[in-house]
Amino acid sequence: MIRLRIFSVLMLIIISDLVRAQSFENTYEGWWANTKWTFEFKKDGKYKRVSSGHYGNTIVKGKYRINKDTIQILTGFENSHGTINEKYLIAKDSAIIDLNLYYDYKLKTLNENFYNSKKRNEIIIKSKKD
Repeated sequence: MIRLRIFSVLMLIIISDLVRAQSFENTYEGWWANTKWTFEFKKDGKYKRVSSGHYGNTIVKGKYRINKDTIQILTGFENSHGTINEKYLIAKDSAIIDLNLYYDYKLKTLNENFYNSKKRNEIIIKSKKD
């Protein structure tokens, strides 16, 4: 009986760690096409993307999950006309990179209000090799 309790507790710890690893709470911002793009990811597996500028003032909400170093958007990207795509690479330099458009969005900090997105051509070259 004690072994069963220990096993149950260990399984609960492992499952809770796996669930926590599948989501995070971060905000990323970028600027391209005369538009400011903000992605807010919440720990509950939901996200919100806000845009303001040339592409209009829009809010898109949906669900996401993390698989290793990639954020996979599960819902909300379907009718965004390519401004939200299905996969984003979590880069080591505190940014996410759209794996369709190759634009990056920097982790929002208190000291920075504006980030001009870069097109990450090194991702294009790497994906052609892989």
